[in-house]
Amino acid sequence: MSNAMKKSHIFTPGSTADTLRSIYDTFFEDRVTVYAAQASFFVVISAVPFFSLLFAILGIFMPADVTVLFRSVRDLVPTPLLNAIAELITELRDIPSLSLLSLSAFTTLWSASRGISAIRNGLRTVYGIPRKRGFFRNRLASLIYTLAFIVMVLAVVVILLFGDFLYGMLTEKLRLSSTLLDAAFRFRTPIFIVLISLVFNTMYYAIARRNEQLRKNFFRHLPGALLAAIGWNVFSSLYSLYITHFPSSLSLYGGLTAICLIMLWLYFCMIILLGGAEVNKILFLKINNRI
Repeated sequence: MSNAMKKSHIFTPGSTADTLRSIYDTFFEDRVTVYAAQASFFVVISAVPFFSLLFAILGIFMPADVTVLFRSVRDLVPTPLLNAIAELITELRDIPSLSLLSLSAFTTLWSASRGISAIRNGLRTVYGIPRKRGFFRNRLASLIYTLAFIVMVLAVVVILLFGDFLYGMLTEKLRLSSTLLDAAFRFRTPIFIVLISLVFNTMYYAIARRNEQLRKNFFRHLPGALLAAIGWNVFSSLYSLYITHFPSSLSLYGGLTAICLIMLWLYFCMIILLGGAEVNKILFLKINNRI
């Protein structure tokens, strides 16, 4: 195993307090909060140019009520934050798209790739993967991941925009049962958690596979991925309740309230994401100790 993981705490059977203390120590040794803060900052910075780029590409198809685009992520993003993002998107829609296209594309790729790079560096640190690539290769890899993420988001937006058309095609032309589709929509939260878990699992595996002892099984990273997806969902629900029932405590930020709330939410979500990798590392270490 890599030197970084050898230096981490070895989790031996003991009291629950000792185990939790070890988890706490290794959590901060891996600087999870630092990488989470860096990632959340650059994600927020990339949000405005990203939505500008989105409107420049798909603006003609955008609905008057942009909240329809967020129906599939309501369980992962607090509703008050979605409303703030929708208001921002509505303002961006009135800006001429052609004049912002090139600038938005450049700014989005630069800032979003920095956020992706922070997540990758955080996962590398957690899994003890040394950084062998040079600066330019790392930046290129982050740009590729960012482009893939943008393509995925565009695909989701297209599905949301043409959802009614796709629903009719699935039920009429492909003769799929409308009851089955309605049931899938009714249970969208667990389905979405499973999908997000697979995305997180893929992210963990893509980084951990550079360690020979961690790349043996793709689904070995599923426990941490599932825990992170559930934690993301639960935290977003609690965060939404807090914003809804204690709005007076947020007046301190004034006009920056929406940005601060989004950044805080992203910060803790990034901690949860990296925390899932920490859970996987703990399981790996325990299994190796038993062997």
